[in-house]
Amino acid sequence: MNFSLNIHEPVKWIIENSFDIDLKWNKKQIEEHFSNKKSFNIFYKDENVLRGVILAHEIFDDNQNYECEILHLGVMKNYRKMGIGFQLMQFLEKKICLNEKITSIFLEVSKQNKIAIKLYQKLGYKSYRERKNYYKNLLDINAIGESAILLKKIINE
Repeated sequence: MNFSLNIHEPVKWIIENSFDIDLKWNKKQIEEHFSNKKSFNIFYKDENVLRGVILAHEIFDDNQNYECEILHLGVMKNYRKMGIGFQLMQFLEKKICLNEKITSIFLEVSKQNKIAIKLYQKLGYKSYRERKNYYKNLLDINAIGESAILLKKIINE
């Protein structure tokens, strides 16, 4: 297994595998993310095949503080529950810790996604807010959407 901050044609891989990693972005959103200079991505490879990804971006950076947001953590469906998500998160945190600034990492997750919430809590992320009815059903705008839990972790404090 190894981690990579860049891979050949990452946009193509993300577009081709968006369903398998539960990414609900369209092609334009994916391309915009990869063209944003504040975006960064971490890919997990095993046996030279990509198995997972973190899509993130920098929110704030000055001499003392650094903030980033994880936009998506995705692991190929056939490789879930094997620790890949945990390893991706640990790798991200190790990379970020190298800057020696007080660092805040933010993310959001569906309140229904108990497995992801358990993973983030195991890694030390703390819930600080809930967005009620955040994830709307685009096919039924009158339906009550799922709530989002906002999580944060501070490192190098």
